[in-house]
Amino acid sequence: LVKLYAFVDVLDYQKVVVTDASAGIETAANNYLNNSGITIAGNEKNIIISEIKTVIIDGNTYYYIIDNEGNKYRVNIKVSPSKLPFIKTGDVLTIVSNTSEISEISKIK
Repeated sequence: LVKLYAFVDVLDYQKVVVTDASAGIETAANNYLNNSGITIAGNEKNIIISEIKTVIIDGNTYYYIIDNEGNKYRVNIKVSPSKLPFIKTGDVLTIVSNTSEISEISKIK
């Protein structure tokens, strides 16, 4: 008899999302992904960086990016640890992101 589903982040065992089993495993998985800032699908596009700032939250580095059209993005260093430290204003990035006030970048190509 399944009562709850729990999803635990393999890299950070303190990140856990628990969902009632009556909602189903897919809902539980989506709750975990949304809570973790992970997107399954998104819009792919090229952006030109007009401003970039780094912020450390709970020991994780995040980059906040504003493109030349004024759109705002946030990306975790884990998305592309070999590229992100070296990006700068004027660079063109091909990204996959969701759409919200501050879009979460899930992939950099």
